[in-house]
Amino acid sequence: MLVFYPRKNPSVRRVAATCLGHVARIHGRLEKDKVVKKLRLHMSDHESIGSMEGALDDIEMFAKR
Repeated sequence: MLVFYPRKNPSVRRVAATCLGHVARIHGRLEKDKVVKKLRLHMSDHESIGSMEGALDDIEMFAKR
């Protein structure tokens, strides 16, 4: 089970979001509802919004469930 835990360091948030997008792209599945909910919590974070959007795009495109 993948769970996205926010950290104080914006670099960690960006890398975590990117990794979740890669999991969706490579494996075609993840716990989509949980992951998307956690990523959306950080959409107001101006330091990592680009990574959050990229991960959400990858999840939407590649994750079947």
